[in-house]
Amino acid sequence: MGDEERHACAEQLATHHARGRLSAEEFEERLGIALTAQTGGELGRLLVDLPFPESAPSRRGSAPSQLEHRWAWVGGGLFLLALSVAAIVLMSTTGTLYGDEAAFQAAMTGLAGIVATLLVVRGVLGRWPVPRN
Repeated sequence: MGDEERHACAEQLATHHARGRLSAEEFEERLGIALTAQTGGELGRLLVDLPFPESAPSRRGSAPSQLEHRWAWVGGGLFLLALSVAAIVLMSTTGTLYGDEAAFQAAMTGLAGIVATLLVVRGVLGRWPVPRN
């Protein structure tokens, strides 16, 4: 992490301060931490409770968009689903497992399929498939 990241965080803090989201005291405190931060995690903690600025310039390494996040969920789910299908095909063609070992592998493969389905649904809907209160 270098000065460029520290200054980008400082600019975002200044934007939030100008829009009234940070008091002068909060801004000064966070700015001091931002300018001396040693890790990206330190910078992230300074901005985590603030909305992403609408006018932030797009730059390489910036946070992925919501659509990119959704495709990541779908892609991860489809990958896991493909692995579970491959495991089922492999188990059914080899026939080398018996008893408890086969039951355990079948249960894990089924569980992987369920998790994969939930990941895909999460990506498509943009939220977990449970109603929020």
